[in-house]
Amino acid sequence: MGTPAALLLGGRWRRVRAAAGPERLTGRWWEAQPLDRDYYRLVLAGPPGRAPWVYRDRRDGSWWLHGWFD
Repeated sequence: MGTPAALLLGGRWRRVRAAAGPERLTGRWWEAQPLDRDYYRLVLAGPPGRAPWVYRDRRDGSWWLHGWFD
């Protein structure tokens, strides 16, 4: 599975123009539920602004918005 093609923000879909990543973060094997995530910094189509920082949880394939780069 690759990078997302679009991101839903404020009820509106925004196309992803470019993505940097993945940067993989994993937990320790002895933890009860170790994290296993791929992080991406996205550039969205449209007016310039903050860059979303998203991750995909590799355990279930779900995508999450982690934060923003200014």
